[in-house]
Amino acid sequence: MIHIYGQERWHDSVGIVGTRESVEALRDALSAALQVSHAEMQDFVNDGEGFEIAIKVVSEQVMHQMAVPYSSEEAKEPTDSKRIFPA
Repeated sequence: MIHIYGQERWHDSVGIVGTRESVEALRDALSAALQVSHAEMQDFVNDGEGFEIAIKVVSEQVMHQMAVPYSSEEAKEPTDSKRIFPA
């Protein structure tokens, strides 16, 4: 079980809270992504809803083209943006 609390706006902290088993699975997925440029894992939040974590390793050039990850209306990327949104 793992919770990932994302940024609502600029300078907000990101939080990852999980059971030892889930945090170790995330570590293993990150290690795998460093080897082959991508990895996925599945987990769930404490209400039982499952989700997938997709990890992609990209170049700095690609990172500069990515949409910002903020979720608040004032800070999030416009939907008509030319930036790359994660798949």
